[in-house]
Amino acid sequence: MLQLQQMDMCADPPSRGLVVGVFADETDRNDAGVLTAAGWRYNVQKTAGRLLENRIPVPSLDLYARKDEVCDLEGWRIGLQKAAAQNLTRQLQEMPSNLLTPTAFAQNVVEVLCKSGVNVEVKVEGWAESQSMHAFLAVGKASCEPPIFLELSYYGTCAEERPIVLVGQGVTYDAGGLCLKEKHELFHMRGDMTGAAVVVACCRAVAGLRLPVSTQDRNDISLNNNAVLRSTFAA
Repeated sequence: MLQLQQMDMCADPPSRGLVVGVFADETDRNDAGVLTAAGWRYNVQKTAGRLLENRIPVPSLDLYARKDEVCDLEGWRIGLQKAAAQNLTRQLQEMPSNLLTPTAFAQNVVEVLCKSGVNVEVKVEGWAESQSMHAFLAVGKASCEPPIFLELSYYGTCAEERPIVLVGQGVTYDAGGLCLKEKHELFHMRGDMTGAAVVVACCRAVAGLRLPVSTQDRNDISLNNNAVLRSTFAA
C-alpha cells in the first residue's frame, strides 16, 4: 500500500495540449507561416494575438572568409561539435528534475548517442543489486524513481588500445537525504547531475569528431538523496 501511495505521489498530473495548423514554406527558415482559419480564430479570441509572438526564427550559420583568406574548415567543424556538446550539457543540466528523472535521462541519452554511433547499455536496479552496488542503490532509496546505470562505449581505434574511462555522477535532484539541505542550497541541486551530462556530451563530441580513441563511459543516475559517487577521470 505504501509503495502504491508513493507511485501516486510521484505520478505526473494530467496535461492538455493544443495543435494549431500553420501554412509555411518549409524551405524558407524566415517564413513565420500563416495560421489556418480555426487557428486564427483561437489566436484572436483566446490569446489576444500572442500565439505567434514566441516564434523566433532560427538563424543559419556559415563560415565567412574573404577571397584572399584561407578558410579553416576543419577548425569550423571542430568548433561546431564543441558548441553542440556544451549546449547538450546545458540543456540536460537546466531541465527541471520533475521532468528529467533517471528514466527520462536514460531515454534522452539513448536518443542522442545511438544516432552518433555510440553504444548505450541501460542497466536497471536489478542489475545493480546483482553487482552489490549498495552505495549506488542507497542514493535513490528514498525516491519512487528507480536508479539507472548507463554504460557508453565508443570504438575509434583497435581493440588492443587501452580505453579512456569517464565516470559521471548523475543525481538528478539531491535533497540531502535524512539531512535535508537548506533552502538556498536546494535551488541549485538540479545541477547535481552535471557530471553525467558532461560525460554524455563529451562522448557525443568524440564520436562526432571521429577521434581515434576508444572510450568507456559510466554514468550513475539516481534521484533525491545524498550524493555518494564523485566524477573521476582516468586514462
